Amino acid sequence: MALTLTYLDDLARVRISVTGLTADRVRVQRSADGGPWEPVRGGVSAAPSAGDLQLDDYEWPDGVQSTYRVLDAADESVLESDSITPSLGGKVWLKHLRYPNLNRPVTVQNWSPRSRTSR
Repeated sequence: MALTLTYLDDLARVRISVTGLTADRVRVQRSADGGPWEPVRGGVSAAPSAGDLQLDDYEWPDGVQSTYRVLDAADESVLESDSITPSLGGKVWLKHLRYPNLNRPVTVQNWSPRSRTSR
């Protein structure tokens, strides 16, 4: 079995590819910088197709080492794990969690404090 992690800057995502799975259902989790394990969206109880699974993680922390692991959903045994440190390279992204194909980099013109005129 092989777990491959790749940062794709088209939509600011980490592509998680797993091949050679024998489990019927798996869980995919992420730990940022040794913190608690969190499920990857879409990886709570994923069913591999012909032993392969591909997920995209849009919620990773910028510039922090993230460790991903794949667990057998039946017995919670760790099947494979790997780490990646993705970086936005100073870009700011506007992200939509429900429709990630709408993710876009934006140009910040000013970091001034927020203000609101009185009514």
